[in-house]
Amino acid sequence: MAILLASVLMPLTDSGGSTSTTGITTTQILVGGAVIGGFVGLLIGQRKGRAGTGLLLGMFLGVIGWLIVAALKPIDTKHSISSSRTTVRRPAAVANEDERRVRCPLCAEKILPEAVVCKHCGREIPPATLPSPPPGTPGGWLSDPSTRHPDRWWNGRAWTDWVRDKHGGTRYEDPPFTRV
Repeated sequence: MAILLASVLMPLTDSGGSTSTTGITTTQILVGGAVIGGFVGLLIGQRKGRAGTGLLLGMFLGVIGWLIVAALKPIDTKHSISSSRTTVRRPAAVANEDERRVRCPLCAEKILPEAVVCKHCGREIPPATLPSPPPGTPGGWLSDPSTRHPDRWWNGRAWTDWVRDKHGGTRYEDPPFTRV
């Protein structure tokens, strides 16, 4: 934008950039074009959550920058974390994973529930016992509360090591623990 504006208005100045009879210098033309281009880019970018991008592209590329900003996809602000200085945008899959996280019992940092070793402190996560079904539940194949298998055998008093890979499938053993 600034270059286009300068090339059109250049005949109004002499080659040294000094003021001509109109009182406009080359520097003033370039700066004015960059300010106007940046402002228009800012306005276009604000509607898409990309004000900074619009400002920079408008300042340096002018009309081409405006077209680029207009063609960009809007930023998804549904899954964002804001602070006083910056906003970090996260994809939906990462946002859902954050909701599942639990605190490490050793260092209190957030980890995935199926973690065996904490990625922050490097220590092994101690297993926790599985929650019992409601009192009076008869023994049988129930949904595995650790969610590692579809079914786990409840003997009427405690969870056993017996699990199945599918409903009605072959029985095998896996200790009845879950990660905190």
